[in-house]
Amino acid sequence: MKKSWAFKIKPAELAGFIKKYWKETVFVGSFTILILAIFFAVSVTNSQLKEAEINSKINLIKYNVVQSWRGTNGEVVKSFQADVSNVYLALGDDGFLILGNPDLKQKSSLVTNLSINDVAVNKTASGTLAFLAAGGIETPGGLLVCDITDITNIRVINSILETNVISENIKTFEHGGNVIDIIASDKDKGFILYSYDFGKNLLSTGNFGGRRDFPGERIDLNKNIICSVSKTGAVYLFNWRGELLSTVSNALSMANSVYLDEETLIIGDRMGGVVIYNIADPRNYRYIINYNTSGDTYDASELSNSIYIADGINGILKIRREKFSDFTLEKQFNDGAIYNKLYYLAEKGELFAGCGKDGLRILN
Repeated sequence: MKKSWAFKIKPAELAGFIKKYWKETVFVGSFTILILAIFFAVSVTNSQLKEAEINSKINLIKYNVVQSWRGTNGEVVKSFQADVSNVYLALGDDGFLILGNPDLKQKSSLVTNLSINDVAVNKTASGTLAFLAAGGIETPGGLLVCDITDITNIRVINSILETNVISENIKTFEHGGNVIDIIASDKDKGFILYSYDFGKNLLSTGNFGGRRDFPGERIDLNKNIICSVSKTGAVYLFNWRGELLSTVSNALSMANSVYLDEETLIIGDRMGGVVIYNIADPRNYRYIINYNTSGDTYDASELSNSIYIADGINGILKIRREKFSDFTLEKQFNDGAIYNKLYYLAEKGELFAGCGKDGLRILN
């Protein structure tokens, strides 16, 4: 006799089973629908937040390129300065070039056997002067003084050149009268102080001649302090007598730029971003805060609580310093070029950005 594998369920048991299953299904289904509804709401919210974040980033990119310049023979923009009429370019081995602002058309140029690494332009009672930081590995280096009153005719009117000197960075300061002090950095030796009397066309090495025992590539100054920064991250503060006031050593990795006003020191640190100190008392400076760009910071400067940053990865950033502990990213521009030098011209609201072989951009 064959065995039957059929289940024998009574009608009452079957009805109870269906009733129980239906209740559980309805509960599970309702719960599932509730979970799906919550998930959908969260997804929509996250999507809206993501969209807002994207829109926020899009809104940050507000810089417009007004004009751009790029050399035709691979010229490298090492440094520059600008005014309402002209842009002054230091092009290394390709010399010194003056362009019009804003058309960036060439007005004049100077080519020598020296590498022109930086430029500072001063307008005086007797005319307009360009001070050029000069020097190469195989040539003497130091300072050239040029008369550029006639913008179409650059004339070298004075110079001090020495062997084994490579002037990288240059700053000027007018203490009054006919004398302009010029500080030129030397990456191997420190910095050299020059004084130029434009009334007499007399150039000398200043009241103490500089400090050649503190190597530094970037410098800045105010009426009380000279700041020298080395590539290794060492930052030195001196007075105008050449006395070392303090050494800033807050874990800088590779200092690329320095900006100094009356009470604030801003270091553009390649790996650490923007590092800010209070130097109201230079012998007892205070670390304030840093803004990490998560990129490669090449240059940073401040104007009216806004800090402009040239970053090798993130392009050009403008951040607002609301408080000492609060930063807001306002603007960003990134077209793929590696920007390493910025200059803000307040008179025209223009930001000039240098990017080596890629030339120069004017942004607003």
